[in-house]
Amino acid sequence: MKHNHVKIVCLIVCAAVSPVTCAAKAKSPVEEAKAAVKEILKDPASAQFKNIKVNTVGDVCGQFNAKNSFGGYGDYENFRYEVKDKKLTNVEVQRLEEEIAQEKKMRYEPGFTDPDFEKFKAMKEKISKKFEVIKKIDGCALE
Repeated sequence: MKHNHVKIVCLIVCAAVSPVTCAAKAKSPVEEAKAAVKEILKDPASAQFKNIKVNTVGDVCGQFNAKNSFGGYGDYENFRYEVKDKKLTNVEVQRLEEEIAQEKKMRYEPGFTDPDFEKFKAMKEKISKKFEVIKKIDGCALE
């Protein structure tokens, strides 16, 4: 009988503690944004942030800087963290830059042909999309 009482008490204590533990682990939107930025950095521990604010649509805007491959800091870059979708918009820019670089490289390979300029048009669309996303990042604080 004593064993059952001990189990019940343990269950009650665990149930009471778990919500508190979960609530303590919940991150604010700004903390989520900083964590998302750190995920894309070569040296996350060196991350520096400034001008962070939450805009009128609820996205987190700001600037970050971190050490580069040479161990030095560059210029601060703008970032936008879309809280609703839990995504760092800068990742889309990086993805588009990588795709554009690959397509440019492909154009110089032997046997490359693009008689109707379809591949060139597709690359041009990606470049346009990249600049749209950059404008969205840069205009984040104005929303």
